[in-house]
Amino acid sequence: MDRQTDAFPYRVKSLLNGQSVRNFAQQCGVSEGALRRYLSGSSEPGLSAMKGMARAASVNIEWLATGEGPKRKNEGNSYNVSNSSGVIQFDTINGGVSTGNVSAGSAQATPKDDGIAVDDDFLEFIELFRQYGNPAVLKSFKDKLLKLKEISEG
Repeated sequence: MDRQTDAFPYRVKSLLNGQSVRNFAQQCGVSEGALRRYLSGSSEPGLSAMKGMARAASVNIEWLATGEGPKRKNEGNSYNVSNSSGVIQFDTINGGVSTGNVSAGSAQATPKDDGIAVDDDFLEFIELFRQYGNPAVLKSFKDKLLKLKEISEG
């Protein structure tokens, strides 16, 4: 291990991605002075500040605190769902999902990242739909979700 690149200040610096210290501090919910102390190594953050930095940079808090484990949760996982209606690709990053290209027949679309939470149940649903889903099942599921939406929005 390289002590310099594995040190906490280096990990914090890597989160800035070219933005100003002031801007990143605001996103994290910490003062600019506190963030500068973390960057210099003269101080280490408490749990609240650590959570704020991890959330703002979409990184795994364990990696930020210790340098161990993946930088991002579910880093590199990609799931494809396909049936006769088309293909949807889900890329999981930090416990969320972004959808890739969606194609149905000759039509294609690239939807925006909608921040759907990914957990084991969601991934199981995707796998079950991939294996057993069809347009009728999808329509039925969508109709039920729309009814729930209607009820909840009154």
